[in-house]
Amino acid sequence: GQTFLRGWQKTDASGIVSFATIYPGWYRGRTTHIHFKVFPDDRSVMTGQLFFPDSLSEQIFTSVAPYNDRPGKRDTSNADDGIARRAGPQSQAALRELNDAYQALMIVAVKPG
Repeated sequence: GQTFLRGWQKTDASGIVSFATIYPGWYRGRTTHIHFKVFPDDRSVMTGQLFFPDSLSEQIFTSVAPYNDRPGKRDTSNADDGIARRAGPQSQAALRELNDAYQALMIVAVKPG
């Protein structure tokens, strides 16, 4: 399997986890997103995706290297991606702009058992 930009973290006592990563790129037929899995024990109980606002993706993909050096254009927006559409707005990152980065926040509730 591929391991580029893969990682794992354990939550703290409050169930909070934090990752530092780069802004995701895109691939044909999908909107900009990050996959995640939740493992409350030895088995995965949830696989989800975190989506980003199209306006931010367009800004980054057209003005930030190396994204703007990539040949071709992103072909799928959030509205055109069936998975993003079914997941709804609650799957879109809540963003906070920092000095030279963005902080993406998402609350994921997992029912035990």
